[in-house]
Amino acid sequence: MNQIMSKILNDIKVDLTDEFDRNFTRKGFFNKAWQPRKFPAKGSLLMQTGALRKSVRSRISGDTVIFSSDTPYAAIHNYGGKVQVTAKMKKFFWAMYLKTKADHWKGLALKKEGSFITIPQRQFIGWHSSLQKNVDQIVSRRVSQYVDDLAKQFNKNHKS
Repeated sequence: MNQIMSKILNDIKVDLTDEFDRNFTRKGFFNKAWQPRKFPAKGSLLMQTGALRKSVRSRISGDTVIFSSDTPYAAIHNYGGKVQVTAKMKKFFWAMYLKTKADHWKGLALKKEGSFITIPQRQFIGWHSSLQKNVDQIVSRRVSQYVDDLAKQFNKNHKS
């Protein structure tokens, strides 16, 4: 029975990894579009370099499939939140403004140190109701396959 559970978990891991990767193509979390940027930027939303998309990892631990990312900004995008403006950030914003002359960098550079920038949630991994159908199909297929294999083994061992 352990072998069937292992196959089920591995199939779920592969299927959900594909679904979460598709969120970057969909530019949203399944059917919920990501909030657009307030300023223009090169590249697709959450995909300027592709590093975040490539960083999504999955592993099986016990009877659970765990998804994660090691990029430092993954959590703030997946869950949303506030980032406190630091002196180092202001320095970066000024440098970007001087380089690009883009108004949004100037606006960020003029923010007071200690103030907050709100990052909207742009979820790309996590549970979604549409995944239940996928999981149900995987479990059903693997259990049916297991029962078929048992029946074949039984018939093979009990031929008259």
